[in-house]
Amino acid sequence: MASKSKVTSGTKATSSARMESEFRKLGKNLDALIVKTRKAEAEARLKYASQLKTLKAKQAQAKKALARLGRRSVAAGGPLKAGVHKAWSDLNAAVRAASKRFRETP
Repeated sequence: MASKSKVTSGTKATSSARMESEFRKLGKNLDALIVKTRKAEAEARLKYASQLKTLKAKQAQAKKALARLGRRSVAAGGPLKAGVHKAWSDLNAAVRAASKRFRETP
């Protein structure tokens, strides 16, 4: 019976060592995924920051066009009003598209 006990003890030790090894590998894989996720998050933040910068520029253009419209006479207002309307429409569409992309991002 003593030999059977040694075999069982040796098998348990081998199994335990194997499990520890697998656990370490799993931990390394998890760490790698965390690094990948952080990198993806940083890249997404940069991408969205760039898009938001573009939107802010469009907003500034629309604001300037609106200010020009306020300074112009009624006669000159027609073409200017059309330009303001287009700037507003473009800005509104861009903001909606960016909002949709932000919601869709996993």
